[in-house]
Amino acid sequence: MAGINGKALKVISAASLIVLIVASMLTVLAPVTVTAASPTIPATAGPENGDVSKRVKAVEALINSVKRLINRTLTLASQYNITIPENLSKRLDAAKELLANASSIARDEPKKAMWLAIKAGRLVLPVYVYVVRHLPTEVKEKILARRVSAEVNVTESAIRRLENVVKWVENRIGNVPGPVQEKLNEAMELLDQAKELLANETNVKQAMALVIKARHELGAAYVTLRHEAGRVWHVAVAADMALRNVVMSTVKLAMGINRTLTLIGSNQTEEAVIALTKLHNYAHHMLVRIKIMTSHVKVPANASPVMSNMTKVLELSKEILSEINASTGQAVAALKAGDVNTAIMVLNTTLINVKPAITELLKTARWAHGILLHVKVMLEHVDKNMKTWLRKHPIRHIHLPIVPGNIVTLVKILENRVRAAKTAYEKGKLSCEAYARILKGTDVALRNILKTLNKLPEKVAKPLVEKVQNLIKLVEHELGQLKCKV
Repeated sequence: MAGINGKALKVISAASLIVLIVASMLTVLAPVTVTAASPTIPATAGPENGDVSKRVKAVEALINSVKRLINRTLTLASQYNITIPENLSKRLDAAKELLANASSIARDEPKKAMWLAIKAGRLVLPVYVYVVRHLPTEVKEKILARRVSAEVNVTESAIRRLENVVKWVENRIGNVPGPVQEKLNEAMELLDQAKELLANETNVKQAMALVIKARHELGAAYVTLRHEAGRVWHVAVAADMALRNVVMSTVKLAMGINRTLTLIGSNQTEEAVIALTKLHNYAHHMLVRIKIMTSHVKVPANASPVMSNMTKVLELSKEILSEINASTGQAVAALKAGDVNTAIMVLNTTLINVKPAITELLKTARWAHGILLHVKVMLEHVDKNMKTWLRKHPIRHIHLPIVPGNIVTLVKILENRVRAAKTAYEKGKLSCEAYARILKGTDVALRNILKTLNKLPEKVAKPLVEKVQNLIKLVEHELGQLKCKV
């Protein structure tokens, strides 16, 4: 068991005791930071509203904490006949005014309200310290004992949180540095000693010293973890967030395809367009998020296997989201043009392209194996539904009036998709396998468009037919140049 020597106790002054008394008050005056993501789970809530609501609640909790500190200060002063000097009373008045302003704007401007509350808290702390210093010795000791006990609990919770982070990191990047866990164990031993002293109501000052030392060990553990695993940790957080986006988007894709099949089967094409448009907008939003996220990830040339594994997760995630984004856009354009044939085939091709990418993620992101397996099973179920639907509603029997101008738009989308994928592949931003899957999916869609165009009068369709044929040749040429197998 770790202890603390007499020399260390001598350096603990009365000022240090006061610092500990107000330490927990200071903790509520600092913005919260997230050190690691929670396990990957699907979600149905929108990406923004939940965050805003949590931010407002956090700000309101901060405002209430500072109000309680003011009330506690005034109550102690009144109870023990402590006169607060005029200069300190003015600080309390200014703090109250800041809190009133913060409360009035908390919901509309939570960030500004937070800083007003922090400023108020900093004004109150010296007043609270003054009152505590002038309390009777026995009261001061009781307050100190309660505060040290609270600090033990706060520090223990912080250690548990960092232990969870260590497990989180370990699940994704392998073993973490040995000294990290050693320092956390040391911190817990020190807290156990502090608890024992407090339980026996013996030396509160020594208990405080143990808490301070435990916090030092906790800080050292965090610094060591950041130093040894910082870069990979950063990429792991990005990869985990990307997986969240993929899981949510793929679940919505599965549900969207099922709903689209039902609506088209009931000749409710307009409703199908609305449903697919919502899915497309959501996929686009997720894709933008992951592009912003990956733009901040710096991967060294001599990346470790773990780092390469994480970047592969990011790459696969971007590929899946790009596929969903592009294909839902194509399906919407086809349905608006009255081309149910192409819309169904594009969605079918999406399933074909996304399934192997999810399978690859299963092999790569082993920490999210359970939820990814669930997504894969869901996609297989939708694939069966698609096959059943096609048997019951042969697409050749579904024919709605075609507007050539809208088909031109669809062809343009496919053309842009091929060119964008080609550029990404040549710059090394898209893997060979991903590029091949995009090309094959586009080829299927183009050949379906060509079948539709061949049913139109030759004079109307000929220019577009030639363009589609040339695009098919480009796709075939690109596929012929690839060395990978898909």
